[in-house]
Amino acid sequence: MQSSFAIVSSKNNRFFIRTLGGKVKKNGRIIAVFNVRRKIKIKLNRKKITLIMQKPFLSKYDPQMHINYVISLTSAYQRREHIQKEFSQQNIPFEFFDALKPSKELTSLIEKFIPNLLHAKLTEGEKACFMSHYMLWQKCLSEDLPYIYIFEDDVLLGENADKFLAEDEWLEERFKQTDKFILRFETFLNFSKCKDKKIKPYSGRKILKLVSENCGAAGYVISREAVKQLSTHICSLTSNHLLAIDLLMFNIFNQSTYQVSPGVCVQEEQLYPNDIKLHSQLETERQKYLSVKKKRTLKTVLISLAGKPKKILRKIYRKLFISKHIVPFRWSNIIL
Repeated sequence: MQSSFAIVSSKNNRFFIRTLGGKVKKNGRIIAVFNVRRKIKIKLNRKKITLIMQKPFLSKYDPQMHINYVISLTSAYQRREHIQKEFSQQNIPFEFFDALKPSKELTSLIEKFIPNLLHAKLTEGEKACFMSHYMLWQKCLSEDLPYIYIFEDDVLLGENADKFLAEDEWLEERFKQTDKFILRFETFLNFSKCKDKKIKPYSGRKILKLVSENCGAAGYVISREAVKQLSTHICSLTSNHLLAIDLLMFNIFNQSTYQVSPGVCVQEEQLYPNDIKLHSQLETERQKYLSVKKKRTLKTVLISLAGKPKKILRKIYRKLFISKHIVPFRWSNIIL
């Protein structure tokens, strides 16, 4: 197998590798095979390189060595290059998770896990994005991980992101493995309503209870217990109630969501809306879909009217009792 690893230091040709062992590949060629805590000298381009394990190996699962999964299409070369640069700058280990795309494979997975998603009012690209996140959640369950870190391939990482993404002690000090939680690293740079639950801050950032609707699922960690509950909830929804994955996570399922503030990451299009380099086919498809006005039926009108009193009461409560502010983004000592 090919292990996930990150270069921590390259002084005097000495590389510190974070991995569970296995093979290290460069340009598709195996350059070293090693066990944990072994020092191995190899020759690469006629130069000797020493590989030294940075952390000890635990037989089943080492929470200090989690993998940051980045959802990315195999054909998205520009985005993958961006992620490699972005994560390596702070020596953060990661692994690409090949994103699903409209295909027979996608249809088959939807039929197996969430049949109602087939007829949901989402674009094919949104369904593929939905299932890419969902399959990573299933990976969390099948591998019995206490939590899983998930990112999308257009994120920019903030200052000291490595403190959150290359370490786990801080997370385990604040949440139990039996807790249901989704901790949002991303900021959408919009107004969010949060409650201070007196969770101990970490590395200059607060961890707040997120109680308002939010968009974006480009950077978060979700616990195994939250995966179980959210998966069950999603599978119980009808086609009309299946929304984009981020809306379900941070609008509907918001009793277990938290926000890191200032944000640890942000999507490029939110930070530079007028200078987007990492263009999204999904967003283009979504805008075309939204531009086509759908004719409302009597049933949809009645459902909308029935839900209005509850929405009004919720807004009044949040306005009176919950603070509202823009979750900022800290980047190179600058807070935006």
